[in-house]
Amino acid sequence: MTALAKTIGENVNLRYWGEDGSYFQAWYPICLSEQLPEGKILGVDFLNSRVIAYRDKDGKAIVQSAWCPHLGADISFGEMVEGEVRCPYHHWRFNAAGVCSHIPVLGRGMNNATIKNYPVAERWGLIWAFNGKEPFGEFPTLIGVTEEDVIWRTTDLGTMNVESWILNTNAVDFQHLKAVHNWPHSEDGCNFKVDETTLAFDFALAHPTGAGKLFYQNSFSMRDLQPFPPGHFVMPTMLSPRPNFQQSYCVLAVLKPKDAADLPAAHKRLDELDAFLRNLNREDERVVESMRFRTRGDAKLIKSDRGLSIMLDFLDKLPRARPLD
Repeated sequence: MTALAKTIGENVNLRYWGEDGSYFQAWYPICLSEQLPEGKILGVDFLNSRVIAYRDKDGKAIVQSAWCPHLGADISFGEMVEGEVRCPYHHWRFNAAGVCSHIPVLGRGMNNATIKNYPVAERWGLIWAFNGKEPFGEFPTLIGVTEEDVIWRTTDLGTMNVESWILNTNAVDFQHLKAVHNWPHSEDGCNFKVDETTLAFDFALAHPTGAGKLFYQNSFSMRDLQPFPPGHFVMPTMLSPRPNFQQSYCVLAVLKPKDAADLPAAHKRLDELDAFLRNLNREDERVVESMRFRTRGDAKLIKSDRGLSIMLDFLDKLPRARPLD
């Protein structure tokens, strides 16, 4: 048994932790868009491996494996040269397609020396990469609105020593929401809908338009949660740099006011949403970082854990893949 397994408990389902080197296939946030100016190579730990992110000559975000195919140097310590990334160890250069375009001692490139490209998207102020050769399923987004419908911002919520899927179970753990956070939401009457990559439900009893949707395992979109009035939206989303660790971001939004005079009030609501989410994390951090989370088959679940049970079943079936090293 690994040291990690001992940390989280012998009875837990290790498939959730990448025990075989594979991780959930999902869209993961790599960084904030503002953290990736033109000409910069950013190294990011990703699913117990590492990637580089940069912008090509047209400003498009590129995410590739960080390991040089020559001897495995970390290319994030290199430089951008003529719009391409240059390895710091022998100055091999790679283009946006991942192909080696130039080797100084040869005076030419080598087509069979490549670094792997991840599928990439830039939305909601984040650079995203999909763990897999081809993305599938619905892209993480706010429920029922587009970027044009709302005033929004994306914030960095920091890191936590816990798997991202564990923290996301909070959204369907109605016992926890009532007992710890004093939320009135209930699993009674929730209309759960599950497909291959999403788990959706509503809060009809607490708010007529309240709803939540889990995308893959690491992005939870929610709208109209009390104590806030209708017309607000949040989407926490997490990167898993390595086992038992997460980097969190959150998209916050309120409906765009019709009158420009109401813009200051809209931005104030965003501030309040930001503070609310940060406080939730603080309330749970000590507990989730130290717990031995019991999964289905070992946890003593009761009737009020119906949503949690559905989520654990969903995670059991979620596709996995190894990073593109």
